Amino acid sequence: MSFSASSQSLRLENGHILKAHCKDRSGKWRESAIDLNRVIGVTDGWFIWGGQDYLHHGKDFQLQGTKLVGWLLKNDGNYRDVLQGIELNEKIINSDGRLDFRLM
Repeated sequence: MSFSASSQSLRLENGHILKAHCKDRSGKWRESAIDLNRVIGVTDGWFIWGGQDYLHHGKDFQLQGTKLVGWLLKNDGNYRDVLQGIELNEKIINSDGRLDFRLM
């Protein structure tokens, strides 16, 4: 199940810390955070899951709904011509009120 189905007040701090209020198994809302820079990287100007340090390969990172977007650098040192994004619901989950990363 996507994290956003059981989370609210999504926000991105400092370009890499995803914060949200997540519902736990008992129905209580808990504030949680995950450092996306530890689970998302960049390859030739494209976001990739399971990488790291996307902050060092782009600029202007923000949330658009449940998508992380930003301008990413290609291997040649130039930015991609269009804003790139990665859907966080693909790999970020709510694990009993805690945001977590699932690689599978």
